Amino acid sequence: MVANIITAFKTMVTELDWMDSNTKKRALLKADMMKVYIGYPKWLDDPKAVDRYHKGLRFIPQAFFSNMVTMLKWTSMKEIREFYSPVDNTWSSHVDSPVEADAFYDDELNSIS
Repeated sequence: MVANIITAFKTMVTELDWMDSNTKKRALLKADMMKVYIGYPKWLDDPKAVDRYHKGLRFIPQAFFSNMVTMLKWTSMKEIREFYSPVDNTWSSHVDSPVEADAFYDDELNSIS
């Protein structure tokens, strides 16, 4: 499916009359270099990696408010660690949410999910 989208995009680029040839070449090259993240990260199959991902996240039965505070703290710390980490655009990092169900293009990483 994603290959069809990229092929359609490349066809549209080649047919544009307002774009100069150098810009078309760069757009086609960028399309060829696009990373595709469909499915789930490979680390999700590894129970130890899943435990590392959720490290520090413990819930207490019948303690909704406490659990919400715990989750907010855990999420905040995860985002801070991500902010200070080098960019990992291989989809192998633990900063990806394994349950995120979205379809989007990330222009900073030149990736489609």
